[in-house]
Amino acid sequence: MLKRTIFFLIVLFQSSFSGQRELFAIIHLYQSTVVGGPNHSSGIFFSTDRGNSWNHMGWSNIIAYSLSINPEPDSKVYYLAAGNGVLKSIDGGKSWRLVTDWHQTEVSSVVIDPVDNNTLYAATPYGVFKSTDAGTHWTKKNKGLSPEETGTTSSTFIGKIMIDPSNHKKILVATENGIYRSTNGGESWHIFALKGEGVRALERIPQKSGVLLVGTEHHGIFISLDGGKSWRHPDSGYDSLTIYAITTNPENPNTIYAGGYETGVLKSTDMGKSWNEFSSGLNVKTVHSIAVDPDDTSNVFVATIPGGVYQSTDGGETWRFKGFDGAQVWSLMFK
Repeated sequence: MLKRTIFFLIVLFQSSFSGQRELFAIIHLYQSTVVGGPNHSSGIFFSTDRGNSWNHMGWSNIIAYSLSINPEPDSKVYYLAAGNGVLKSIDGGKSWRLVTDWHQTEVSSVVIDPVDNNTLYAATPYGVFKSTDAGTHWTKKNKGLSPEETGTTSSTFIGKIMIDPSNHKKILVATENGIYRSTNGGESWHIFALKGEGVRALERIPQKSGVLLVGTEHHGIFISLDGGKSWRHPDSGYDSLTIYAITTNPENPNTIYAGGYETGVLKSTDMGKSWNEFSSGLNVKTVHSIAVDPDDTSNVFVATIPGGVYQSTDGGETWRFKGFDGAQVWSLMFK
């Protein structure tokens, strides 16, 4: 099973100076030669031709977990969740500055408030940290999450933070003891769903209000159609998997992709009632992230461990290698 402390990222986003989408990757322990510069073993890489060639940018050999970009048009403000804390760039990733101290390390993700872009939430093994001044100052927000209050030693490990787009004060966090919720911007938390489950993936379907998708450490996929009041499992055979990633087709919410430890790519076309595995062309079947191209939903990318990046141009039916052979890749996203 994978160790918690190894994290990798691939990010795809729209360039501010070109009509082409750029592909960014944060890679660790990659040993092969990269076109365009020295052989950095980890750090941020980018591609301007959909993964056919790569170049390195930013800090060399940094252990990074995920990247968040300010959603304002033409913004060049980036936040990098890394092993040594949160790093911030105000020039589109050319230079970076550490904005946290030694209390805040192993940050797995930074989430930007959709209403107030100066408000940030960081997921760490020690709980949730919040900043209201674009990362200058941070405060731990663990009321209701601490082991003393939950009766477990693992609740403060936060793997994912998700803000409700209809009410930015409502926030869900994935923990090793279920899903917790805050209704007051992180000031306090309470158990919301799936108590006792180690939650690894947490997503919602934008077109379907109240639909939540969850991947767990030991019991596969859970889906709620009523905002978390009740949950269902998929067909038998998929209820004991370790699931790291869940995402949907932005044009057709009935189509869902999932992946995890030795699962290959799982696909459902009926809102998660039934699933099929599609692994043709995948040399590595541990899938840690899946991203569907919003401009062409038949175009899908997956991050594998330790097999690099793969692409499908037929909605996940078949796959081809797109770079970083032997690399461990943590997550994918389009912007």
